[in-house]
Amino acid sequence: MKKILVFNAVLLSLFAWSNGAFAGESKGGYISYIVTLNGGIVFKITGGVESGRVSCNTTGRFAAYKDSEHYQAILTAFQMGRQITLGWVSGLGTCNLWGDSEDLRWIEINRNN
Repeated sequence: MKKILVFNAVLLSLFAWSNGAFAGESKGGYISYIVTLNGGIVFKITGGVESGRVSCNTTGRFAAYKDSEHYQAILTAFQMGRQITLGWVSGLGTCNLWGDSEDLRWIEINRNN
C-alpha cells in the first residue's frame, strides 16, 4: 500500500512539474491582430510556425494582462508591423485571462534591419 501511495505521489508531482511542457509556442511572424479586453490584451501571430497548442486555445491567440511586462511590448510590436519579426513566443499552457487564448509566458521581438 505504501509503495502505491509513493508511486502516485511521484506520478502526480511529475505531471504538475511538466505542465509547462504542454504549452503552445510560436516562432517567427508578426502580430497581425490585437484586441483589448477587461484587464488585458489578446493577440494573433501571422506567418509564424506554431507548435504544442493547448486544447483550450481554440483560436491560436495569446493573451496577457495589462499590468504585465508583456503589454507594452505587444502594443509596440503590433504598431511596428512587419518592421519586426517575432522570435520565440511561449504560453503558460492555461487560458485563464480569455477562455480561448493561451496565457503568455514570454515574447521575443527582433527588429528587421
